Amino acid sequence: MIRIHRSAKVPATLKKRGKQETALLCGQYDANHADYDSGSVRFPSANNKIYGSEDVKKSLKSCQHNKCCYSEAKFVRDYVPVEHFRPKSAIAQQGSSKKQYPGYYWLAYEWSNLLLCKPGINSNKKDYFPLLDAHTRANNHHSDLSLESPVLIDPASEDPREHIRFHNEEPYAYRSSKRGETTIKLLL
Repeated sequence: MIRIHRSAKVPATLKKRGKQETALLCGQYDANHADYDSGSVRFPSANNKIYGSEDVKKSLKSCQHNKCCYSEAKFVRDYVPVEHFRPKSAIAQQGSSKKQYPGYYWLAYEWSNLLLCKPGINSNKKDYFPLLDAHTRANNHHSDLSLESPVLIDPASEDPREHIRFHNEEPYAYRSSKRGETTIKLLL
């Protein structure tokens, strides 16, 4: 896992269609927040033709050097899933814990939340997104994300070497980092 330097240029599909879709989702939430917060109403699936568009994937492949954001394995097939660092539809604090709704719906088309990863890793992560303090979780688009302290390492916003190093090709938690341990266990 290496530090990813995401391009400052947001892909056109996200700037136009993603922005429009985000505004719709935020409006839906505001009109019916009690039902969304209780989980009795859920957002429809995010449109993968927007966050998974050709220009988004091309930009991500370029800044990730055509490698998985977590494992650094080269992409050799056409199918490359777009990973949402913060899950878009639901959230699980623990791997097997009950899901919390809604997820980070307002980040479904946010450039800073998108990465490319191998299909198996994407399947392992699913809705798992633990925080050091679950009480600081941003529950909607009015919340302050800067109050959160994610357990998983975001290679596009921090240097993974602060938490993970390699001996030969085996990852280990550098300086016994709990964040490194959790990230390795789930993603590597």
